[in-house]
Amino acid sequence: MAELEAKVRALECWARRDITVKPLSEAGIEGLGEGRTNHNFIVTVTHHDGAERKFFVRLGDDLPAYGVSRKREEGAMCVAAAQGIGAGVIHTEPGALVQELLPGKALTAAEVKAALAPDGDAPLLKALASTLRKLHGAPMPPEIPMPGIADRKWAPPDLLRWLTLAKDGGYMRIPIVADAEALLGAVDAFLGTPPCAAFCHFDLLPDNFVVEQEGTMVPPDVKIVDFEYANSGPPLMDLTIFSMGCELTVEEETVLLTSYYSEPAIKWETKLPTIDDAFLAKFGALKVLACLRETLWGVVAEVSGTSALSASEAIAYTDLNYAKLAKARALFEASKVTFPEGVGVAPDPIDGVEM
Repeated sequence: MAELEAKVRALECWARRDITVKPLSEAGIEGLGEGRTNHNFIVTVTHHDGAERKFFVRLGDDLPAYGVSRKREEGAMCVAAAQGIGAGVIHTEPGALVQELLPGKALTAAEVKAALAPDGDAPLLKALASTLRKLHGAPMPPEIPMPGIADRKWAPPDLLRWLTLAKDGGYMRIPIVADAEALLGAVDAFLGTPPCAAFCHFDLLPDNFVVEQEGTMVPPDVKIVDFEYANSGPPLMDLTIFSMGCELTVEEETVLLTSYYSEPAIKWETKLPTIDDAFLAKFGALKVLACLRETLWGVVAEVSGTSALSASEAIAYTDLNYAKLAKARALFEASKVTFPEGVGVAPDPIDGVEM
């Protein structure tokens, strides 16, 4: 840790400034995650007049096994900041990124579920839905290529990459490699081709949202952090990852989706969906992909040893999400019999948008 702190102190942006460096775990920032593929620090700069300013510093190199490109991450963060939904990027060097420290606290799954409950936290729900809409309506960062129609897939690109790595590495601790290929085929057949691609985060876990609020009467401002998996893809896949991370029920998902589509239309939308049983069944199919993706993240951590998790932590993470996958798969397979054959390949866009 001392070596990493020295690297933070040596960044060019601190030249001739009085700074204090603390690992995130010691900085007292409520709820922010430690990071599974990087090392995070809080730097406090003290000016000559005694005023202080805090910054968030991430140390981490490209991770080929995960498909993580720090240049792409930087570009995604800059777009998010320009849209008012992310922290400003202050300085970058190879292996290091410095951002403004957002005031506030990380969102929790319990807070999300409370906001989605009857008579829940309506201001928080509206702020969250607004932020998600701004994300998906943002211009694509130049570092992220826009796929052609033939290349559009529901699964985030890293899912297929991680499955290939597990297969090539001969992974066998849990029976997921061959099974995943069959499952992907079933989900793809049910859903058909995605009608659109947009700027997506693809890691919308609750602690990647920061809630800023001044006083009890001021509506909160929700921002998003940690864009290392940002890529182009279907916005509905992003929402599914969020649902999986918060372990939402179907009733809670209905409230989330209704609030999301109640926000101002994104410029390329032609119509909005009806949140009915058929739509929710399709959302359930996407949840299978979300759970599969998170399980495979743990598998890659086991196989590559390149995450910040220990071997035992990686195994525990894989097993936790494999259990979620089993539940989502069972619900998906049960729901399919409710609908006529071919429901997932109808020409109507699943998420109400076309490009």
